[in-house]
Amino acid sequence: MGRKRYITSDMSIDERIANIASENPVAALMWPWFITGFDDWGRMEAVPMKIKLSIFPAFPYTAKDIEQAIELYAASGLVHKYEVNGKYYLAIDPQKYYKYQTYIRSSKRELDDSNCPPPPNPPWGDDEELQTAEDSAETLLGDNSHADARTCAQGSADERICVPSPSPSPSLSPSPSGTSTTSEQSPDEPQEPQNEGKKSKRHIIPLFSEDTVQYQLAMFMRQCILENLPGAKVPEPSAKGLKRWAYDIDLMIRIDNRSPDEIRALIDWSHRDSFWKANILSPGKLREKWDTLVAHRQREFDAKKAREEPKKHIPRAFASLMELSAKGGLRKNDTG
Repeated sequence: MGRKRYITSDMSIDERIANIASENPVAALMWPWFITGFDDWGRMEAVPMKIKLSIFPAFPYTAKDIEQAIELYAASGLVHKYEVNGKYYLAIDPQKYYKYQTYIRSSKRELDDSNCPPPPNPPWGDDEELQTAEDSAETLLGDNSHADARTCAQGSADERICVPSPSPSPSLSPSPSGTSTTSEQSPDEPQEPQNEGKKSKRHIIPLFSEDTVQYQLAMFMRQCILENLPGAKVPEPSAKGLKRWAYDIDLMIRIDNRSPDEIRALIDWSHRDSFWKANILSPGKLREKWDTLVAHRQREFDAKKAREEPKKHIPRAFASLMELSAKGGLRKNDTG
């Protein structure tokens, strides 16, 4: 279930929603709640009963009502319904979805971590670099100029619930805070807010070839993760698959002034540590926790050194007696 989703009253004059409303008014009114069910990659399972329990638990809609709504959404082009391994899913064109759900960072969009597989042959194509929100002239639910006609109830700094102005039905709307950009930050770090109305610059992540140290360190981390967690979800072992990981390592080298040897050593240590090997599962997380990991590694080293230190100061004669005793060769009379 999405934590927050932006919607607007634009859909009240959208022809597709109007056509759905004329055929099935309930399905049209269900659409804004459906939007909250799509994950950060614009996908969801097309399982009516699961949707009923997760999105409409307090509504009198039946699984049959939801199934009919799904078919209408798919027929009108609001969503794309597809099948993978015998299971049905729904997806929204990512270009249109991210035009409105702009608080979802570009780094997260590129690392596809959805529980729903991508559609095999989507009607919108399969472009590697999606067009940014401000470059798109088409709205998700129709071309009109009422994107900001909404009423927002602000519950807290973290939770914003946007509901449409009174109208037959709602649709996705742009975030009031502008668009996200890829900056020289870890994917786990928060993005700096953009000034409203200021067009952001899209940063293209470079591709690191297999002979670069960035790619080789990314492959080394992938290997360490799979040795500890064979079933872990990791990128494909290719320059394209490891593009984001290699870029985060490049940031550690260029921005944080970490040497490749330092990075390799900390990756190795963190994946031999019983706690950190289950938590450092990407270069971005390694970068975020760098100082903490270094401190823990030093503490482990100091503790080991303290355990070994007393042995160096034991007098040689006493040490010999200890060895003799351990071998069972020390008798009571030998000690006087």
